[in-house]
Amino acid sequence: KRELRVATPQGLSNPLVFCVGQLPEFTEKESIGVVQPNANQPAQVQISQAPTDMRIAIPATVNGRIKPGLPRLPARAGQQFTPGEADRYRFQAHKGQDLVIAASARELVPYLADAVPGWFQAVLTLSDANGNELAYDDDYRFHPDPVIHYAVSKDGEYSIEIRDAIYRGREDFVYRIAIGELPFVTSAFPLGGRAGSKTTVQLTGWNLRANKMTMDAKGKTPGVYPLVNSAAFMVDTLPEGFEKEPNNTAAAAQRVKLPIIMNGRIDQPGDWDVFRFQGRAGEAIVAEVYARRLDSPLDSVLKLTDAKGT
Repeated sequence: KRELRVATPQGLSNPLVFCVGQLPEFTEKESIGVVQPNANQPAQVQISQAPTDMRIAIPATVNGRIKPGLPRLPARAGQQFTPGEADRYRFQAHKGQDLVIAASARELVPYLADAVPGWFQAVLTLSDANGNELAYDDDYRFHPDPVIHYAVSKDGEYSIEIRDAIYRGREDFVYRIAIGELPFVTSAFPLGGRAGSKTTVQLTGWNLRANKMTMDAKGKTPGVYPLVNSAAFMVDTLPEGFEKEPNNTAAAAQRVKLPIIMNGRIDQPGDWDVFRFQGRAGEAIVAEVYARRLDSPLDSVLKLTDAKGT
């Protein structure tokens, strides 16, 4: 991701996201449609773009936008936006391929609170050559941009369609879609390590050539660094520890010495990880979870009790 701004004599514009990728790039071919609203009205021509339907070769990244559709007259009373079209891209895929189709939309142009109609909520639909729907997604975990993983069952032509969730269209509803047998990490552990040290990170996901990588924090200052996909890795100066099961109850609590960062996983329904430490009167203890900020889907809860469980 790069930051794109326009420099003018009056100053710099607001920043937008410009992505530099590694895949071949395609840009949608916009066609122009000419429409006369009504034969009984004066000769008034309105121009708009028709929806995109083009063939591409994968792996690739396609760039496009969900434009306002051709006029539908008369407009509905109180309508606050122009109905948008759906763009479609066709490609050949082969049996045994694990396709990853990942859209970037809100990631490129974030939510504008005072805008109408608000923001682009992208929806992806994968279909076969006969138009049968094979997969659909409108988000990925807590991210608003959708991701599809699909195991191809037979050779043939497939198509991916993108549209807005409620069929809106606007010139700034821009998107990028990465399509192919792309590596995609769904989880990593641990999500952090100590500054100046190397940490082996376990990986799970799709189309991965390896299930682990080494994060070298030598020379890195404390902070959050990109790992893979949108996942992040936190570097700190505190001692690091790992949870040891079973530690689901106060009786089986894992003893730790403060200060420390504990790395763990809530890996089954109903799992609690309980840690026991020695406190002193007058101490101010801070316990803070880093999960969602590091791209974990965990919706965490913390509970502090005394030695009696109160």
